[in-house]
Amino acid sequence: MSDVNLSSSAVTAKDSKFFYGWKIVFVAMLCQGMSLGLFSSAYSFYIPILENEFGASRSQSSMGLSVLMLLVSIVAIFFSKAIDKGAVKAVMAGGVIIASVGLVAVSLSDSLFMMALWFWLLCGSGLAMYGAMPSAALVNNWFDKKRSIALGIGQTGMSFAGFCIPFIIVLLINSIGWRMALVAIAAVLLILVLPIILKFVVKHPQDMGLKPDGNPDYVPVPTQSDALGDVFSDRFFWIVVAIFSLIYTSSTTITMNMIAFAGSLSISPEDGALLVSAIAGVAFFGKLFFGWLNTHWGSKVVLLIIVSALGIGWTVMITSQGFYELLGGIIIYSFAFGGSIPLQATLIADRFGSHRFARVYGVNSLLMMPVFAVIPPLVGVIYDQSNSYVTMLQPFIAGFVLCFILVLALPKKPA
Repeated sequence: MSDVNLSSSAVTAKDSKFFYGWKIVFVAMLCQGMSLGLFSSAYSFYIPILENEFGASRSQSSMGLSVLMLLVSIVAIFFSKAIDKGAVKAVMAGGVIIASVGLVAVSLSDSLFMMALWFWLLCGSGLAMYGAMPSAALVNNWFDKKRSIALGIGQTGMSFAGFCIPFIIVLLINSIGWRMALVAIAAVLLILVLPIILKFVVKHPQDMGLKPDGNPDYVPVPTQSDALGDVFSDRFFWIVVAIFSLIYTSSTTITMNMIAFAGSLSISPEDGALLVSAIAGVAFFGKLFFGWLNTHWGSKVVLLIIVSALGIGWTVMITSQGFYELLGGIIIYSFAFGGSIPLQATLIADRFGSHRFARVYGVNSLLMMPVFAVIPPLVGVIYDQSNSYVTMLQPFIAGFVLCFILVLALPKKPA
């Protein structure tokens, strides 16, 4: 049963020449930008606050975002079936409210423990409910042949936010303090994001008398099993888990440590903020380009190109001696990383079907978390022991080589 009454709007949408699915893509852009895009980009600016004001070590401060992502994946599993069955609007709206409350609670915290508690439990739960998984599920429902490019456009919200947020966070922290900056972000979520979700979210095109892609000749593929047993026995699923856990961990690590890494090269905090923004800004174009490329080339070929570029960009970054070399590495790496994001969702939807996408995507993301939760804090420990970012970041080169081998091992879809 749909979570909205669409009888009147269905007529308007059906008669309109503009496919309503692109409004869904806009909602996905906004939600992804104001969830993980916002939190991951802003987090690096709070690391000095955690260390200077609350006495956290680098390994402790690095743990914050990793644990958040773990909790996001766990909570997403609990809501994935509701999203697959139709309650997506209610889930997403509730998530915005919970995340906003969490931000205010963090701003009022007077200890590292309480800050971590509210950040992980409330913000983590909220992000799971309105962020990457429900947004990707929505876009996946509305598109078929154009799925890859639609997912790519929808996920540019994370890059757009990542480009803008560092400058906004610096301005807010410098002008009103870090606590009121969090309150301001919570207000934006409630005033901007929540009303848009309530107005525009519709789970299926069929709820408005439409078909995926706006194609009147679309013929549904026969529904596969609704259970997940065959998913776990499919080697394809586990290889995707391994590949994207390594890719996403590399992004989190470099984004979280970019300000400090740039500082070790005598790059100013202002220029460091520009580099953090470049990570997201360049990824914006990577999502569009590789989303488009994937509609013309096979996913396996595109993923091989992406993994190769990731390794090249990373090597340039960690061997940099100054701003422009580091920027060059960031451009190569981030362009490729942006392309990897829609590809994960496309691979899952193409292999396992739209009717159980949220659950498969949710489980896939959860199983990535052991790697995601361990590596960023571990590299923080390596830095604490070696006091060298190069030593800390070098092992990721081997990770990209492993990813390349795993992509070659991806099995073809059964006939």
